[in-house]
Amino acid sequence: AVAMWLRAVPQGKGLLVLQDGLDYMTRDGPRRLLARLLCRHKGLHLLVTLSRKGSQAQGLDEKPLSPHVTELGRVVPLPSLSHHEAAQVFVSLLYRRGQDRLLNGLTRDKAVELLQDEKLLRNCKGQLGEVLSAVDEAISAQTLLFDRTPNGS
Repeated sequence: AVAMWLRAVPQGKGLLVLQDGLDYMTRDGPRRLLARLLCRHKGLHLLVTLSRKGSQAQGLDEKPLSPHVTELGRVVPLPSLSHHEAAQVFVSLLYRRGQDRLLNGLTRDKAVELLQDEKLLRNCKGQLGEVLSAVDEAISAQTLLFDRTPNGS
């Protein structure tokens, strides 16, 4: 869904991405700031991700930032991640956060291959927010995710 949105953004335009931006969209001060930015910079586009569902997110479609902002504002659910995509996100975040040692020496590809079949990620049911929480929990536990066998697999 994000890739489709990014392809729709005209070349040479600016993009402001607010990750887990529910607070920005539900509080008056941040909403006014975003409306001013979008009104002042006509080529600017806004992408807000919501990693958690909640009653606060309801009604965002009916609450435009400003009558002067012409960009279509609507909540679009992110499609569920496949098990492979969830594993890729999980492993990428471990690397980005400098916690790849939890993979116990496995390459990225091997870790993704093994993780996609693990209960740890299957329980996330393809929800990005759940995958992010699983990464946080794995890092907090500081437990190796894989045992290495003598043959190195």
